[in-house]
Amino acid sequence: MGKKEIIDTTAYLVDSSRHVKINDDAIRRQAESFAQRNFVIPEWKECFPTQPLANQVELFCLANTTNFAFTNFETGEKYFTRWQGKDWSGAYGMYASVNKALERGIPLTDPKYLATMSLEDVNKVFSEDAQIPLAEERRQVFNEVGQILSARGTSFTEMYKQSAGRLYNQGRGFVERLVDTFPSFDDSTTIDGRKILFYKRAQLAPAEIQGRLLPEGITAFEDVDELTAFADYVLPKGMRTVGILEYSPELAQRVDAGQLIPRESREELEIRAASIHAFDRLLRQINTQRQTPINTLHLDYAIWAEFRKQPGKHHLTKTTNY
Repeated sequence: MGKKEIIDTTAYLVDSSRHVKINDDAIRRQAESFAQRNFVIPEWKECFPTQPLANQVELFCLANTTNFAFTNFETGEKYFTRWQGKDWSGAYGMYASVNKALERGIPLTDPKYLATMSLEDVNKVFSEDAQIPLAEERRQVFNEVGQILSARGTSFTEMYKQSAGRLYNQGRGFVERLVDTFPSFDDSTTIDGRKILFYKRAQLAPAEIQGRLLPEGITAFEDVDELTAFADYVLPKGMRTVGILEYSPELAQRVDAGQLIPRESREELEIRAASIHAFDRLLRQINTQRQTPINTLHLDYAIWAEFRKQPGKHHLTKTTNY
């Protein structure tokens, strides 16, 4: 398991695409534009600014169990909460809500508490200022994670230590452990008899851990070049904005009208697969023009930060995968 398997399995959807096209000319233009940029790996210190370093792995993994669906599917409004005197929206709103819960003494890092959380408990954590989407699905994920950690007598931090600095290592790497241990992290599907791998949240958790620990002089994972793009909402929106992704007229109309694209529909899977492949092509082309190569952590953040607040619609899918 690793980058090659994700690229290889999603290639089927790209090669047989009916709804999403990758524009290689636009990739070349964007690569030229990006090539001389000063890229950074985000440090994510704003996610848990008051928590000790020893707790960061546990907290980033906990947060990524619920790192999905921050747009209200009826109103189109972005989830937010107020913390430390300002509003935090989207994924940042989720992180702020987790911080506020910890400050109130809610034991979110206790597997036994997670295992028994009710819908009311979830709403106490996340819905103080705005109702978070898919609250019931979040309860189910928390219960699953808590029950599994409790039954195994382990923690995310212990799983990280057991991974010995590897994302992939013949089943013993950190991404592999997350996917194999928790069904909610197994972001894969089967179409036309083929298994397709995406692993968005299972890759994003260690990516954020890497970014958070690097400033402390700690390389959390030595094989971060194995990370693919994190196929979510913002990445394809950004790539469509600059012409890298082109939607069929029917799909474009549905996305722009804010209509739901069903989970695991051909349209949704093609959007995600094309995002991963277009990103991989863009990354490789940028690196042919640079003396110092960049990796997924650099480029994904550059695209995400640039386009998350830009006008325009991203596709809407009710899913816990992203």
